[in-house]
Amino acid sequence: LLVPLRRWSHAGAVRRGTLAMVTQRSWAFLGVCVAPLVVATVLLGPGLTGNSLLPPATDATFGAVATSSAAASQDQVAMLSATLTHLLDQLDVKLNKHLEEKLAADAARAGGNEVADKLAAKLDGMMSSIDAAIDRKVELKLASLRAQSPAEPRAAVAGSAPEAAASRSDAERAAPSGRRRKAEATGGGAGGENPGGNSGFGSEASSDGARSTCRSQSVKAPKDWCGIAGAKTAGCFDKWEKNYMEENADKLRKGLKAIRAPGCFPTGTSIATMGYFRTGSTLLYNIARVWASLAADESLVAGWMCKDPRTLGIGVLGEEQAECTTVCKDHSWHTGIPESTTVVLMSRRDPFYSVCSRKLMDVWCNLDQSNRKEKASWDEIYAYKAKCKTDPELERPETVRQCHALMQMQAEIYFEREMKGKQVAYDVLNEDYQRDPVGEIQRIGRAMGICEAAVKDDDLVHMIVRMGEELRSHPDRDMGITQMHDVHTSKQRQEKCSNLEAWMRTDPGCKAWMDANASHTAN
Repeated sequence: LLVPLRRWSHAGAVRRGTLAMVTQRSWAFLGVCVAPLVVATVLLGPGLTGNSLLPPATDATFGAVATSSAAASQDQVAMLSATLTHLLDQLDVKLNKHLEEKLAADAARAGGNEVADKLAAKLDGMMSSIDAAIDRKVELKLASLRAQSPAEPRAAVAGSAPEAAASRSDAERAAPSGRRRKAEATGGGAGGENPGGNSGFGSEASSDGARSTCRSQSVKAPKDWCGIAGAKTAGCFDKWEKNYMEENADKLRKGLKAIRAPGCFPTGTSIATMGYFRTGSTLLYNIARVWASLAADESLVAGWMCKDPRTLGIGVLGEEQAECTTVCKDHSWHTGIPESTTVVLMSRRDPFYSVCSRKLMDVWCNLDQSNRKEKASWDEIYAYKAKCKTDPELERPETVRQCHALMQMQAEIYFEREMKGKQVAYDVLNEDYQRDPVGEIQRIGRAMGICEAAVKDDDLVHMIVRMGEELRSHPDRDMGITQMHDVHTSKQRQEKCSNLEAWMRTDPGCKAWMDANASHTAN
């Protein structure tokens, strides 16, 4: 926790001129963030430490169950479950109260500085990840004890029969939903009432048991993701894609059978589509989303801003969501994601187009306040922006700064992934896609782990090509699923960006990156 928190604090401080304040707050909250991990270590692995932090009665109970788990009684397991739940709830209350008091005090001292708000959001996300990690470790321990208890045979824990759910203790049924253990596999996908899933196709493929038993509605993903319970539409196909599949059912049948056959697409896969701003990362996300929808159908959840798949249960052995699939889009890493995501896809583009898009979006000529003691007024900010856009002496360095900001984003994504001993599976150059969409779509599919029989199916690939065309023609449709945004035209670039490329090439680092087609090896 210390490394990403301090790195985030340093980056934010450099941008806002509040390094000392953020660093001080980071150290102040460090104890709060680490506390749950300490508690989890003591609860789940007392043998790792010489002393226990639990009350004597609780410590004795834990020791008795842990040292003689084979003979643990149902009463002991229920007592342990209730005790741990109570301790975690107490910890939650204390941490939340402490955070609120600290943030209120810091915000008052900083005069409502935006850094306090951003720090609060960052810590809230970290605490959620910590809480989820503790919950899962506790549940795995409880499941292990129950599996070895004569009063509750292993089959009742791991099996899919209704008796498994009925055998849960009263203490567990009363626990918060985040602390439930896996009771049974529901038999979705192939075994459900609609064998082909919400697309309406693929019954031949599902009849051999190839489909995942996970149902996406069981995944506690963000509310704006597709595929979750309560979503406006079922699954992660948009309206155009569903209509296309209905109209081309016969053509797609062979490809759907191939992609849903055993071993063609690995279940429990998490896929992150990354990329610095304005590189075609949204197109990449949608290609991955459609490939995964064709393969996983009702087992897929997808959306903006990646989450640690472990906290969603995806790919975690023993979890109800273990065989579900996730596809997400993001521009930067968050805690736990670089190392736990199965497949990482990247996008890149001629840097001129990315920088020009930033200008067309008016993310441009923002007043640097890093060395100011007092924040500038809005009048000052607007006056600087207007002057910068018309003064080459100000806009040229702004252009170079924008180029380096994009280089930094790319470098951080690659660095953090490789630092965890993992690789980027494929990096799509936008210009390559424009020249050969079929070839790039196939390469993306292979990088996701899809088998050759499906990747080479012309009808599946053609559907994805058509999806990309539709996405550009109607970017405003089904944006909740596609995450699509506006597109820029050649005329706009000619009017607003005519000087940018020459200015970018005045900087050696930016020039080398441009000449290498934005390859990370030249960054």
